[in-house]
Amino acid sequence: MAHKLYHEAKGSDAQLIISVFIKNGKGVFEGLKSLVDVGGCTGIVAKAVSKAYPELKCSVFDLPHVVEGLEGGNNMNYIGGDMFKSVPSAHAILLKEHGKFFCGCLVLPIKGECLYSSS
Repeated sequence: MAHKLYHEAKGSDAQLIISVFIKNGKGVFEGLKSLVDVGGCTGIVAKAVSKAYPELKCSVFDLPHVVEGLEGGNNMNYIGGDMFKSVPSAHAILLKEHGKFFCGCLVLPIKGECLYSSS
């Protein structure tokens, strides 16, 4: 029960962040063919990105018990696993941090160059 409340609260933050991120980060996702949202929880961020960029294949990667039973869509899917062991292959990785004094997103292409940071 507690982890469900935690993920719901995290999702509320994510909705606000991603709306600003998509609006102000124009061009960040252009040219990408695939994106993995690491620690993407229930996929709120990936859903918004996949809706704004329907040509982009988005994957939500989180612990198996978090993504269990969740269904993707046309250009979005869920993958269960452990980011400390491996992360699914993609053209870019989306990392988010939610904290008391910091809330931001970072998109890293495979080559490791930072495309955009909202911090």
